[in-house]
Amino acid sequence: MSNSNSSTSEFQCVLLVGGTGHRLYPLTEKMCKHLLPVVNQPLIGYQLQMLEKSGFVDVIVVTNTLQATDISSYIQGVYKGKIRAQIIILPDDFMGGTADVLRYISDELHHDFFVLSGDIISNVFLHYLADIHRSKNASLTMLLAEQNRSKQQSKTDDKITRCYVGISTDEQIVLY
Repeated sequence: MSNSNSSTSEFQCVLLVGGTGHRLYPLTEKMCKHLLPVVNQPLIGYQLQMLEKSGFVDVIVVTNTLQATDISSYIQGVYKGKIRAQIIILPDDFMGGTADVLRYISDELHHDFFVLSGDIISNVFLHYLADIHRSKNASLTMLLAEQNRSKQQSKTDDKITRCYVGISTDEQIVLY
């Protein structure tokens, strides 16, 4: 691993690809959202490329039984990168959020780790985030982005229950 990516060697990466994509219906009727093409490449391909560019060679991919075969086939057969994936399949009756998933796979987590959502596209170099995390001796580091919403979206989305996360400006702590 090159020097510029050395900070990622002490981190593991967990890629969450279990969402059903029900808001993308009918696009997800026959294909899981993580395999939907975006500019001729499946969404999950962008995540795997970002991890490779950031120096990762291994990733833990967590998915559900409905998507496991398709996700596994893409990563092991179609994806041409060098990253190695350990695929963990959640049980059919699994109900929980991100923290519950991390608790479920805790035996596989041996040191600090990144958690990535499998349905975003980003050009962030994770080794920069790792360097910030270490330089601040942080227990938790979060990368957040402001969501831009049109007026039309605001009117229709107001009926949906949302959780909000914020950061205090004076103490730089996460507020929920």
